[in-house]
Amino acid sequence: MRLVYKIACFHVLFLACGVAKAQHPDAGNNYIIAIEDSVLPGTGTYQNLDTNQLYQIRKIIITGNKKTHPNIILRELTFQIDETLPLDVITRRFQKSRKQLMNTGLFSEVIVSLNSLNGQEAYVNIAVEEKWYIWPRPFVKPIDKTFHQWWSEKNRSLSRINYGIKLTQNNFTGRNDILKIDVMSGYTKQLSFQ
Repeated sequence: MRLVYKIACFHVLFLACGVAKAQHPDAGNNYIIAIEDSVLPGTGTYQNLDTNQLYQIRKIIITGNKKTHPNIILRELTFQIDETLPLDVITRRFQKSRKQLMNTGLFSEVIVSLNSLNGQEAYVNIAVEEKWYIWPRPFVKPIDKTFHQWWSEKNRSLSRINYGIKLTQNNFTGRNDILKIDVMSGYTKQLSFQ
């Protein structure tokens, strides 16, 4: 199983059981994390914090993005570096940021979490799992109007068939763009890029 999926299942399990203690592999014992539509509080000192106290977001750490440029992820966030917000507002924005990142269609899983608090400074983790971006689709098609016409009237002639592959690559340059390549051979020869 994927690490992000394991972490999400672990947290949902503890939420369903009513257990307040959980651990995040990157954040030690204390953190706040947004999964689906829930915010799970961490353990220890975060449970006793005043949620109206202001914290400045000092650093956003992005992990798991092998192809996607960090600025594509950062532009979808509802909070920015050096922004000062109360802790309860930060956690609500975690949920909205997660939804916006999932809506890009680039990721199969996103976890936005509070890594640590240091005085009045907050450090945020964003763990993403990218989707598979390359989708090949082979095709074989007779050029005649109907399959029956090709089968019976044209004696199943292979010279009257078009075949090839349609290749789509999402997130081609890492900026949420699409490359389409169509290669056709047989009766009609064609090569197209989009």
